[in-house]
Amino acid sequence: MGNSKLLNNGLHTSSKPEDEVLLHSPQNPMATLPDADVWNRFRSGDEASFIYIYNEHFQALYQYGCQFTCIQELVEDAIQDLFVELRQKRKKITIKTSIRFYLFKSLKRKLIKLLEKRRKDLPYSPQPEYAAFEVTFSIEQRLIESQMHIEQRQKLAESIKKLTPRQREAIYYFYYENMSYAEIQKLMDFTHIQATRNLMYRAISELKKHLLVVIPAFIFN
Repeated sequence: MGNSKLLNNGLHTSSKPEDEVLLHSPQNPMATLPDADVWNRFRSGDEASFIYIYNEHFQALYQYGCQFTCIQELVEDAIQDLFVELRQKRKKITIKTSIRFYLFKSLKRKLIKLLEKRRKDLPYSPQPEYAAFEVTFSIEQRLIESQMHIEQRQKLAESIKKLTPRQREAIYYFYYENMSYAEIQKLMDFTHIQATRNLMYRAISELKKHLLVVIPAFIFN
C-alpha cells in the first residue's frame, strides 16, 4: 500500500487538490524549516504540516518497520495507528531530537507490542522474531561511488548477515538513517552512550575483517 493510499484510508485531510501538489513538491517551504518549527505548526493544528510529516517520513518508516517483520499489513497498520495517534494527541507531544527519531521510536514500540501479541495468539506462527532484525539496508551511494563489482556486493551482504541482530540494527541506524550515537542509544535502550559506541566498533570491526580486502576503507569511515 502506498503512502497516499494509506493517508486516505482513515487519515482524511481537509487540504485542497492544489495544496497536494505543493505538499509533494520539493519547493514546499516546509522542507527548509527545522523539525522543531514543522512540529510546532503541526501541534497548533496546521493540517499541511501533518501531511508533510506523513509524506516526508512514510517510506522510511515502512522500510524500518519491514526490518522487524515481513508481514506488510502489520507494518502498514502500525504506521496507520501511529499517525492517527499523533493527530489525536498532537498538543501533548513534544520532540527533543528529530521528527524521524520520534517516529522511529514510536513505531518500534508499536511493532514490538503487535508482534508479541501475535506470537501469543499464534504460538506456532512461523513469523520471524523481532530479534532477527533482518537488515535489508544499503549504503547505495557509497557502493555506487566505489563502483563495487557484483561479487563484492554479495560479499558485503553475506558479511552483514554474520553480524548479531543488535549489530545489524545499530549499523542500520548509523549508516542508513544517519543517526547519532545518542539517538541510537535511546532507540536501542542502552543505559550509557559508550555501550552504543562499543557495539558499533565491534560491528564495523567484524565487517572490516571480512571485507577490507575487497571494499574501499572509506565505506567504514
